[in-house]
Amino acid sequence: MVRSKRIFVLCALGVLLPADFGHLQAQTAVEPDVLSTWEWRALGPNLGGRSLAVAGSGARPLEYYFGAVGGGLWKTTDAGNSWRPVSDGWFNSSSVGSIGVCEADPDVVYVGMGEGQFRGTMSSGDGAYVTRDGGATWSFIGLGSSTGQTMIPRMRVDPLDCDRVYAAVLGDAYGPNDERGVYRSLDGGETWERVLFRSALAGASDLVVDPSDAGTLYATIWDVHRPPWGGRTNGTSGIFKSTDGGDSWTELTRNAGLPDTIIGKVGISVSGADPNRIYAVVEAAPDHGGVFRSDDGGATWQKTNGNNALFHRAEYYTRITADTQDPDRVYILNKNFFRSDDGGETFELVRVPHGDNHDLWIAPDDNQRMVQANDGGGTVSWNAGRTWTDIDFPTAQMYHAFVTNDFPYMVCGAQQDNTSKCVPSDSDGSFWYQGPGGEQGYVAVDPTRTTVGYGGSQRGGITRFDRTTGQRQSVQVWPRQSDGFPAGDLRERFQWTFPIVMSEQDPPVVYAASQHVWRTEDKGESWQRISPDLTRADPETLTGSELPIKDHNSQDYYATIFTLAVSPHDARTIWTGSDDGLIHVSRDGGESWRDVTPPGLPFRAKASLIAVSPHTPGKAYLAAEAYKLQDVRPYIFITEDYGQTWTLAVDGIAPDHFVRAVKEDPVRPGLLFAGTEHAPYVSFDGGGRWQPIGLNLPDVQVSDVEVAGNDLVVSTYGRGFYLLEGIDAWRQMSSETLSAELHLYEPADAIRTRAGPASGIDGRVYGRAGIPGTNRIDIYYQLGSAARSVTIDILTTDGELVRSFVGAPGIRPTTPVRNSVGHVISGPSWGSATPAPIPGHEAGFHRFTWDTRYPPATDFVGMRLRGASADGPQAPPGVYQVRLTVDGTSRTQSFGLLKDPRLTMVTQSDLVAQFDLAMAVHNRFDDATRAVVRMRALRDEVSDRIRRADDADVTSAGTALSADLADVEGDVYEGGAEAQSDLKHFGTRLANHLSFLKQVIMSADARPTRQSFEVLEEISLELDGHLERLEVILSEDLERFNDLLREKGLPPIGRIIAD
Repeated sequence: MVRSKRIFVLCALGVLLPADFGHLQAQTAVEPDVLSTWEWRALGPNLGGRSLAVAGSGARPLEYYFGAVGGGLWKTTDAGNSWRPVSDGWFNSSSVGSIGVCEADPDVVYVGMGEGQFRGTMSSGDGAYVTRDGGATWSFIGLGSSTGQTMIPRMRVDPLDCDRVYAAVLGDAYGPNDERGVYRSLDGGETWERVLFRSALAGASDLVVDPSDAGTLYATIWDVHRPPWGGRTNGTSGIFKSTDGGDSWTELTRNAGLPDTIIGKVGISVSGADPNRIYAVVEAAPDHGGVFRSDDGGATWQKTNGNNALFHRAEYYTRITADTQDPDRVYILNKNFFRSDDGGETFELVRVPHGDNHDLWIAPDDNQRMVQANDGGGTVSWNAGRTWTDIDFPTAQMYHAFVTNDFPYMVCGAQQDNTSKCVPSDSDGSFWYQGPGGEQGYVAVDPTRTTVGYGGSQRGGITRFDRTTGQRQSVQVWPRQSDGFPAGDLRERFQWTFPIVMSEQDPPVVYAASQHVWRTEDKGESWQRISPDLTRADPETLTGSELPIKDHNSQDYYATIFTLAVSPHDARTIWTGSDDGLIHVSRDGGESWRDVTPPGLPFRAKASLIAVSPHTPGKAYLAAEAYKLQDVRPYIFITEDYGQTWTLAVDGIAPDHFVRAVKEDPVRPGLLFAGTEHAPYVSFDGGGRWQPIGLNLPDVQVSDVEVAGNDLVVSTYGRGFYLLEGIDAWRQMSSETLSAELHLYEPADAIRTRAGPASGIDGRVYGRAGIPGTNRIDIYYQLGSAARSVTIDILTTDGELVRSFVGAPGIRPTTPVRNSVGHVISGPSWGSATPAPIPGHEAGFHRFTWDTRYPPATDFVGMRLRGASADGPQAPPGVYQVRLTVDGTSRTQSFGLLKDPRLTMVTQSDLVAQFDLAMAVHNRFDDATRAVVRMRALRDEVSDRIRRADDADVTSAGTALSADLADVEGDVYEGGAEAQSDLKHFGTRLANHLSFLKQVIMSADARPTRQSFEVLEEISLELDGHLERLEVILSEDLERFNDLLREKGLPPIGRIIAD
């Protein structure tokens, strides 16, 4: 895929370029193939985020699409019971603004990018895409903007000609651009022609094709641009009609019955039952807006309803959809979802799964079938809105990531439109805790008592939440309602996502910021202002939105402190950054402040995030963004002297990937992570060079980054939280290690715990993923050239071999064996051992994982155990070694296997006792299964001799011998079990008894029960009796049979020892 890129000249800003990084480490680049060893794991929450676009087709009643404004395009083929993303890997933008499906061929789908419904926090797009195979593949088809960002709120397709498509291009929301207007393509998007244009500040916001005549179109032009401090208009919005497929247009704006005042945004729709009936919802001057209807194709109009609930906050809503079969039925999409059955005169509420409604598609031949978009995603109804499908997909828009001090740790943040959430790090997305705040901004959790935290909400709201009691106290700094007033009229200007920060050195101290910095030392009972106004406070930016928009809430409040950081080295050092481009630092706890704004920071650029280096007191990182000023370039500034000088550090970041967050690794100095509008990035050399680490992520805004132990955690504004495990190897990477002929990285310690999905202890609560950093050791190594043989040995600290693994060119993974009904009967789910991993021997970077278990017992294909497998016991806590041997050359590193930190009442001796008993049971289980393998091999040999002899005496003796062996095997292991219930039917035998006992012993991290020892003794006695019987058969019956074989001239059968 190719899309146009802007070329930016940073030198014009007068800032230091990467060439000035003489003080940084030598640039280190890590090959993408090395980084691809890792992948991101989604944490959820599986709770949908905002959608503005939906579509379906008359021909396929089970197939629908919805577009997430930050999570790409999603498709269902089962009427909304399940959804899957179809844009991942194809789109270079995550924000979907419109969808058009061709009725003549529903495999042809056009998608316009960028939100198009205005609010303070919204995402732009890069143009339009098309698929001709139902979403399997996509092509970019242009309609980008010269400013690097655009919004396309409508894509409309001729229902009979899939190559004729129209696009309503609103353009760059933040200022003038010449690409606005209505566009038409007659060749499926290969070329475009603009057919309606008003001005560089007025774009197309709605567009509809007459269902009965594809040559008749209605379009609305919205004169609007939205600098960071609110909406602006020149009053040239309007309504237009074309009857010749867009060749010419007639303006309807001042036709009889429509408002005679300034108008703003307009939504329009044509009845599928009567082409002369047109509905419009019009934003206008106070008391002039409302719902309008025309019964003569737009020539004249009448206002049918002026209730503000139908068109308030017009910039965010203003959508109307006429029914496809009933001319008097029409739907309004606003904060609520309304339906009228009398031509728009009166309306009733239609209940939907989520508030804030934005789009509706109704089947052309069945007005009971529809799909609707709201702030929770896309939802399908088959009964005109009486019931809807769930909105449980992972398209959450998270503002920040905060990692708690729990084990397993939780990742908390505010989800736009769905309040704050805390997701366990071992979650699969299906579970979350309610967080302490609302849908906006910051969460701060007490590291000493992780059930208590603070969260932000709009209007400067701050909530102190105690999860143990359920108490949620409002402790905001200045509890006075502010809606409806411009920022300049307020005493305290709190932004939508204002910072709330807890001091690392003194957690009871919490900071919050308006245009001032506030501090509380008594859990919010009182707040002290410790700064003057630290913003520009330019009167021009404090006026709010203009009429008719006039939408004043904290999304639009400007000249505010947007980021705040307290130094981990000195709690008296506090940094602030404002959304109008000022950086300040105090080194005396707020008594005095110094303006340290980087000279190269663009005027009025937003300081998105400031982070203090965990290694160097005077060092800080600034991520800044200016996209609302029509500048999509990345900005990361670094200072090492408390802001006296700054260096721009963006080499390697794509020119339109503006930066949301930057943090330094707390372990390795100079290892940096950044979140941008399209991907996360890493720098191994202090910002000298950046590399994208999107890996398996789709294109998505990365709003924040955090390091949690050996994990990298990100919040995304469209796909929830993600986690990348095991960055300990990144901390050791250098040009030397990456180019070495042989290098073994030091493995990270791991926590040994029986709690988790395997035991169900956490699985019932948290989901089905594993706890990060537990029950496995990731071993990384570098081979400069291909090896003939690679051996990985796990050793105790005393050098005792625990387990060994070998890799070589001829060694391949085993192929799973399935029975006649599809069950895999050669793996742990059936009862056999987990196939041993094979170390890589090829040249390059490798990861090998040891599951912390001792070697498995002898097994065989089809071995059926009830709820157990032949896998070995888990190693006890302790210090271990890994030895890597490559063609005779060895390297060794040590690592620790640690006790679960929650087990305060369990001792090391308890866990050693557990391991010792489990190993004793495991060895006895191996005795049993080894005997079964041996007896089966002997019986095969007996059958072979019977066949070869073709002699009555051999047949008689061999049959008796085989029966004796089968009888012993039947006491040791129950053969013939093909289903779980067969074990109940045939009865379990000693092998199953031993495997069950091992599961009992290892069911939790605890000393074994006394009865476990007694049962082992009991089973061992029984097993010894059967094995003694086997030895008698081998020493007597087999020898007599071998004598007979020799008489007949046939080779005797050996005693056979199982491998």
